Amino acid sequence: MRPRALLGVLAVVVAAACDPAVEDGTACGHELCGPGTRCVASECRATCEKLEDCAITETCEGNVCLPSASVSSGGAATAFSLAVSQAPSAASSSSSSSAPSQPSSATPPPPSSSPPPGTSSRPPSSSRPPSSSARPPSSSSCTRNACGGCSALAGTPGTACGTCGTWHCNGGNAVSCDNPGVAFDTAATFAVLSGFHADCNAASEAVAGACFAAINRYCADLGCARSGFGAVEAQESLLQFTCTGGTAYPNVPYATLAARHPFCDGSIQRLGAACNLAIHQECMGRGFVTGYGPTENYGNNLDFVCLPTAFLVDTSYAALSAYFAQCDGSTMSWGMDCNAAIHRFCLDGGYESGFGPVAFPGSGSLTVACVR
Repeated sequence: MRPRALLGVLAVVVAAACDPAVEDGTACGHELCGPGTRCVASECRATCEKLEDCAITETCEGNVCLPSASVSSGGAATAFSLAVSQAPSAASSSSSSSAPSQPSSATPPPPSSSPPPGTSSRPPSSSRPPSSSARPPSSSSCTRNACGGCSALAGTPGTACGTCGTWHCNGGNAVSCDNPGVAFDTAATFAVLSGFHADCNAASEAVAGACFAAINRYCADLGCARSGFGAVEAQESLLQFTCTGGTAYPNVPYATLAARHPFCDGSIQRLGAACNLAIHQECMGRGFVTGYGPTENYGNNLDFVCLPTAFLVDTSYAALSAYFAQCDGSTMSWGMDCNAAIHRFCLDGGYESGFGPVAFPGSGSLTVACVR
């Protein structure tokens, strides 16, 4: 094969073995090549300028550290080193394309003292000083992040994010928040809840102030939620409820809510449908979507929680009674049965939970707040 044809073949092999554009920060096989490396035959290899830049088991060929075995085996790495060592310069390529070919009887050039392409010019190992088998760190190498890449991460893997989430590596240079969202359902026995408020000790207390307070304190004790609402389901020995994020407003006078709805004044009503409406309107007035409570009530004051995100859904008592028959607007319009019906209604809509009613837009209709 003629030399120029040989170079053409080698160029094709080089293109397959090492794309010069596939360098720092680019996918290479199953790796991501970092600074000071280049993709060779689907493998990230360190770059070099001289032999000392490479490990003792490697040789510097074409500015890339290649294993000695690969160089002698005639594989893709050999093709790369041959192409680099035999490729003519721009000037010689230009002159050779215009000059006539030499007759075969031309006197061959004198033998060169330089080693043939693809072989190492290092002295025998007996004449080399001892060296570590590991390649010395390059000044251009990056400082690896906790996910193994070179870029700065938005968070530290394993630490908290979102409402109650945790950062996880998403590849070498990114993290994602494994976050359950603004709300998540949980449950606790009365034996546990009574430890947060002694009077929350039976299903009959599920929608009383004692269990509202116990749920609030239980969720806050998790360390990642602000508070919680419910119960959304009640059994003989436990309550199911929903913990959320949001902004808690403590020690608010009932007079503040009475300005929103006159029945929520601490005397006519301390908790119930009127206070649901008043808290919803007060939270909207503070720039939130909705809110719930009271999470605590004492004397003339109460605590409530406002949510920055929620989904206000208009429905009817006829629709809710399909989930719990007693929540029909006549037998019951607020309470444990309606809590369960709203919870199930929101679950069917693809949400985590819900509460309400927070508004009554028309006869027989109501608005509930679904969360996730």
